[in-house]
Amino acid sequence: MKHFAVLFLAVLGAPVCLMAATFTVTIAPGGQLVFSPSSQTINVGDTVMWQWGVGTHSTTSGSTLCLADDRWNSGLQVNPTTFSVTFTSAGTFSYFCMLHCPFGMTGEIVVQEPISTPTPTATAPPTTTVTPAILPATPTPSRPGVVPTLSPSMLALLGLALAGAALFLLKHTSAS
Repeated sequence: MKHFAVLFLAVLGAPVCLMAATFTVTIAPGGQLVFSPSSQTINVGDTVMWQWGVGTHSTTSGSTLCLADDRWNSGLQVNPTTFSVTFTSAGTFSYFCMLHCPFGMTGEIVVQEPISTPTPTATAPPTTTVTPAILPATPTPSRPGVVPTLSPSMLALLGLALAGAALFLLKHTSAS
């Protein structure tokens, strides 16, 4: 039974380093009316986190003709807001700033199937997560349909903790 627990922890900890990545897009860096980078290529399952720079802006999914398609919409926000979307299907997703789209403030996320995934998956809309500029004093309940994400550094720490727990169990089960 102890060996099963060690094997379970090892298997659970192994994919932590292989999990989806988070990519950052800066909104209006230095006050410029751009998204940086304006085009980001990611894999299915990855997350894009928009980080507000200077001014009031949005990240709104839709065409470069400034027409929203309701896949996501951060609403108008200011620094230090972040807004995250986890992409669960392949495709090219255009987006824009509601205030500055007529001035060319547009971008796109190109989501590709991972090379190691042999079977196609059903198309689903991306999920979103908003981090407001002013955090509430009390915890808020999780919202249905929102996929929580961890930063790469937090995933690495989780992997190390699981590996440490597995080594601890190995050492203590071999002594028995």
